[in-house]
Amino acid sequence: MLSKKELAQKYGISAGTLNNLLNNRYYELLTPLGYEKQQKLLSPCIVRKFIEIYGEPLSEIDFNQTM
Repeated sequence: MLSKKELAQKYGISAGTLNNLLNNRYYELLTPLGYEKQQKLLSPCIVRKFIEIYGEPLSEIDFNQTM
């Protein structure tokens, strides 16, 4: 399980921005996986789906491979 705060930090975005993405932009895609707007912890399947939709966080990319 990963908290929303931890996920926001991985992406370098505010918790408010992440909440907007989760609760508005991607809500219909995440609800079939069990996502609820008030939850604080995200299950691995919700985190995987978010990464699939939004892309890998920059902190996870090996910049040596991109150059």
